[in-house]
Amino acid sequence: MTTTTKKISLSAILLGLSVATGPAIGGYLIGKAIEKFKSSDRTVTAKGLVEREVKADHAMWKINYAVTDNDLAVLAQKMKDQQAVVTDFLKRKGVNEEGITINPSAVQDLMTQAFSNNEAQKTRFIGDCWITVQTDDVDLIEKISKETDELIKAGIAFRGDRYEGIPRYYVKKLNELKPEMLAEAVANARKSAEKLIESSGAKVGSIRTAHQGQFNIYGNDVISQENSYQSDQSINKIVRVVSTVIFNLEN
Repeated sequence: MTTTTKKISLSAILLGLSVATGPAIGGYLIGKAIEKFKSSDRTVTAKGLVEREVKADHAMWKINYAVTDNDLAVLAQKMKDQQAVVTDFLKRKGVNEEGITINPSAVQDLMTQAFSNNEAQKTRFIGDCWITVQTDDVDLIEKISKETDELIKAGIAFRGDRYEGIPRYYVKKLNELKPEMLAEAVANARKSAEKLIESSGAKVGSIRTAHQGQFNIYGNDVISQENSYQSDQSINKIVRVVSTVIFNLEN
């Protein structure tokens, strides 16, 4: 029997009850019949929150420095020499060569700028250099990123503000955490549902639908939690998910 046929049959039965028993009794029976008919559709919606404290398992550090000179050929040689200084520093500190990427450099000619004062300009060319480091050894990057005074003493002039030169830390093993966290989120949602209906006399039954929710990763420190855009600067993380679950209710 189709859903449409069920609805028509129910309507016919209710109409027959009303006619056969009179308006008052018929109305009562109709109300009870509708209540019983809808009982199978009773549900409760609840959310389940789960958090895990995890340590990042991948680091990326972008090193940006500038080289200047008035002669383009001399500048090119300086850029090459300073590139060797930075890469030697990284290798000496324990970074594997395959984790070091030399990014394309850019050269700015200040004499070509409209606002440039040719007579007062002391430096003509500025080389903008980038080296990117990527590794799963997050502790190593955290350590050597605090030892860059050695590079400054060797003549490396870092560019950008202090936030741009801070390593970024990421969680690659998120998929390994998801199954357990989702199962716990559903269990927590069930507990919340049970508290919501504890005075109703009903019981929380099977799951009708469940929405996983989005996994979010935050830095496990005050600064990162107050400024989410800085959360990748923290080596320790909080992984959070909120799942929404609709449960069937049982008498």
